[in-house]
Amino acid sequence: MIAPNTSREHELRYIAEAGPLPPIRWVDDSNGGDVDTATALRVTAIYACVRFLAETVAAMPMHLYRKLPDGDRELASDHPLFRTLCVKPNAWQSYYEYMEQLVHHVALWGNSFSLIVPGERGFATELRPLHPSRMTVQPTADGDIQYHYWMPNQSSNYDPMAGDALASPINPAFDTYRTFTQREIFHVRGMTNNGYTGIMPANLCRNSIELARKMDSAAIHYWENNARPSVILESTQAIPEGAINSLRSAWKKMFGGTRNVGGTCVLPNGITAKIIDAASRESAQYMELRNSIVTEIARAFRIGPTMIGDLSHGTYSNVEMESLNAQVFTITPWQRRIEGAIQRSILDTFGGDLYCKIDSKGMMRGDSAARSTFYNTLFQLGAVSPNDVRRLEDMDPIEDEAADQYFVQLNMAPLSKPEPVVAAADGTAAVPAAAESLNGAQVSSMLEILTNVSTGLLKADGAIALIGAAFPQMPADQVRTIVAGVVPGMAAANQPAAAAVESEEPDDDTNEPDETGEMTDGD
Repeated sequence: MIAPNTSREHELRYIAEAGPLPPIRWVDDSNGGDVDTATALRVTAIYACVRFLAETVAAMPMHLYRKLPDGDRELASDHPLFRTLCVKPNAWQSYYEYMEQLVHHVALWGNSFSLIVPGERGFATELRPLHPSRMTVQPTADGDIQYHYWMPNQSSNYDPMAGDALASPINPAFDTYRTFTQREIFHVRGMTNNGYTGIMPANLCRNSIELARKMDSAAIHYWENNARPSVILESTQAIPEGAINSLRSAWKKMFGGTRNVGGTCVLPNGITAKIIDAASRESAQYMELRNSIVTEIARAFRIGPTMIGDLSHGTYSNVEMESLNAQVFTITPWQRRIEGAIQRSILDTFGGDLYCKIDSKGMMRGDSAARSTFYNTLFQLGAVSPNDVRRLEDMDPIEDEAADQYFVQLNMAPLSKPEPVVAAADGTAAVPAAAESLNGAQVSSMLEILTNVSTGLLKADGAIALIGAAFPQMPADQVRTIVAGVVPGMAAANQPAAAAVESEEPDDDTNEPDETGEMTDGD
């Protein structure tokens, strides 16, 4: 193996789709060089995209479910795989750390590999990450897949916890070349063109990465030269070649670099210093080009620029929409990718009654307003009880049977049951039971209409029409009665004529007692 010449040179290894590992070679990425995952991570936009994906998916909890014969499901917390998949995949990593590393490997290398280790909890007691740089995937003639891996030896300088292939190159003298079957490896692959190994994203967008690295290098050299244009030293007389080189070296030594800013310049007789009027960084659209690279990289990872800190075109509306798009079009495919790999490599061993889901509700942990709206909607639909909500919020349940009951709004009825009908107070008409009760929002709307009537902003006829349209289940007589209560004189005007006749005084010649004292009808 050729030793590196400078600190800027790094080991680059290309993953072959089949066959043994290719030879390792060294390149200098400061001069363009080849692009690998370490080079890509030095671009801040790449790092931001990978971090967004890894931390977002890892922040969502995973649940293991068991299908029941009646079509329902239950949380399989008693299954041996529950702790491995949802709590602690191995002896040194939590679920969050393991999932973060898994997504990081897929986002950069196109593949994530873990060794399925049997133990006291069955064939998958632990999932131990294997670095993609040491793995080669090869299909076999019988349709199976073999995984060839350089397993680090205890005597080598490889740190399995670090998982950094650049810090620990493969050493055939110490490392062991092992072959695993697909039943021993938990493999999550990214986008693939052959079906068994993922494509390295750094190779797909290598041009954008190279351009970003070159622009970073140009900016570094620009500021190393005191952020000033080049200088021409003019002489009125001929200067020997040796004197030219000596003058150039002396000038660079005395005035080059950021530490020599403000130094005093003393020139020999006949020498004049002139600054080149070169195009400025703004005219070369340096910053615009850098910003366009951020957008290009974000597009490659299917992430909105605002999600990785680019707010140059961010507004309240598009930031909110990009957050929704990130969940629907970016995070959801990652969830499905990981869930499918777990089902294929681990859960199918136990039959088809087990499945896992990465819960997106974990992203609402820091948004109390979103959680409140979500719980309120489920509660009004009768989907959760007060104690169900308290358990989801890690609160102690209420010691009352009513807290475990499910409630629905009174003006709602199941589709399978007819709407109950009750008689009106005077017994003259029958009205739906839903019309007898209103929820809080409906009562508030009713009071607002009646307030406008009492203040004269709304006429009685308009109020009756408005309430009738807003509450079609309410009888018209009941609507008029309600409005009449706030309109003086309307109640008397709406009384039936028969009621008015009955209220009149009786005639003198009617219903008078006769001589015997009995009542007689008038003529």
